[in-house]
Amino acid sequence: MAAQDDTGRTRVDEARRLLAARVRSLPDQAVLSLIAFDGRPQVLLSRSRNRRECLRLLDEVRPLPVAGDPPAALAAARRLADLENGSRVWVATDTRPPGGQGVEFLDCALPEVTNAGITGFQIRPSPLSGGQQEVFVKISAAAANRARITSTLGHPRQPPRPDPGDRARSRCQQHPHPPRGGRARPAARPAPAHPGGCLPVG
Repeated sequence: MAAQDDTGRTRVDEARRLLAARVRSLPDQAVLSLIAFDGRPQVLLSRSRNRRECLRLLDEVRPLPVAGDPPAALAAARRLADLENGSRVWVATDTRPPGGQGVEFLDCALPEVTNAGITGFQIRPSPLSGGQQEVFVKISAAAANRARITSTLGHPRQPPRPDPGDRARSRCQQHPHPPRGGRARPAARPAPAHPGGCLPVG
């Protein structure tokens, strides 16, 4: 639901737009419940006639990098809907959930894939090529708009190796020859460089 269109709108933005329009079209005394879900459902509003509060809570929903579980959220919505006669359930998401009586799917998926999310990444030494690494990347997109995705994985270039002559001159600067009749003062050793967080590939 964090996928963005060409204008930068996420699928959650689209869900908010569709649901807000439906809420505003309801009668003033309509009973409303609002459920947000990722891996599990969360009831934000339960059986309330406060339309303004429902719209405020809807506006606070944000996408999370967690796979959604529409069936669990739909089961919670049905339990609340069964408490009121003539209830309807609107499900706004980018993946069609299991259907059923009184359930309307509001499709928020992009018409075509414009971006995808990396949901898995692993680097490990290659067992067949010494000194090289294997990279495994899992790329996910909404099931409602399946398409072939081509991706290019790059890595920073290795810093140039120092010139052996520069290294010899550096040793001479760190350990100068003592003056005649005296002793050389030991030079302070430079602190080791931090290895950083970049792991070269290949």
